[in-house]
Amino acid sequence: MIDLEDRGKDFVLKAEMPGFKKEEIEIEVQEDSVEITGRVGWKYDKKAKGYVCKERACESFNRIVQLPEEVNTDAVTANLADGVLEIVLPKKSPRKTRKITLK
Repeated sequence: MIDLEDRGKDFVLKAEMPGFKKEEIEIEVQEDSVEITGRVGWKYDKKAKGYVCKERACESFNRIVQLPEEVNTDAVTANLADGVLEIVLPKKSPRKTRKITLK
């Protein structure tokens, strides 16, 4: 699950990454997109007896998110806490907005 929030001067992307450690996650940022890749695997003896199925042995995650505006790739920060990856993506030049009052 991924959320992308527009906070005016930046975007905040949050991705659920339960079970991943920070060294198992790779983030690639371009001016118009973010790619998140995570790979976690457990080493186990293939000759071990007793297993009928070993589906839990490897998990991977890959997601590319297109951004609606260009971001400053040099100022991007990321943090992983409690299984949630948070990436702050400062906009290159935030679009100016203006509220219009109805008459």
